[in-house]
Amino acid sequence: MQHHYLIRPIKIIGLLVTLLIIFQGVLVAHEFYVSICKIKHNPATQAFDISIRIFTNDFDAALTATNGESPRLDTAEELPESAAWVADYVLGKLQLQADDRPLTLRFLSHRYDYDATEVLLRADSVSTVEKLMIQNEILLDLLDGQTNIVRCQMNGVKKFVNLGKTLPNETITF
Repeated sequence: MQHHYLIRPIKIIGLLVTLLIIFQGVLVAHEFYVSICKIKHNPATQAFDISIRIFTNDFDAALTATNGESPRLDTAEELPESAAWVADYVLGKLQLQADDRPLTLRFLSHRYDYDATEVLLRADSVSTVEKLMIQNEILLDLLDGQTNIVRCQMNGVKKFVNLGKTLPNETITF
């Protein structure tokens, strides 16, 4: 007496086990570390408006490493000095040069959006730019796999760069 009704489930289980073994590397959770920086020229105000989005948990860890205490970002227990820490950290890690002239960045504010912290900055007195040097070292000292994606927009032209530990700065020509 053969049990043909068992052959099909055994084949399916065998196939699933085989696929699990083959794709086990794909099934393991992999964290990624990324920030997104948007730099947009506003011809009406002759300024660069800058927005940086950073995962809040990674940003909190960086601020903790810098200041020796967690600012407890985006919690009810957030420290009153967290805004100053955010400003000091970001202004120390992001530098811009327009046509070889260093730009002064001004911290405007920060806010939370789901699992990210958005930091808003401005660089005034920028009429036109032919080349923009961007140095973005946000979280590079904390996370080996950190990538800082930068999107620039000037005169309707959009350019992108990916910065990281091996390439923390890049010059864009418009």
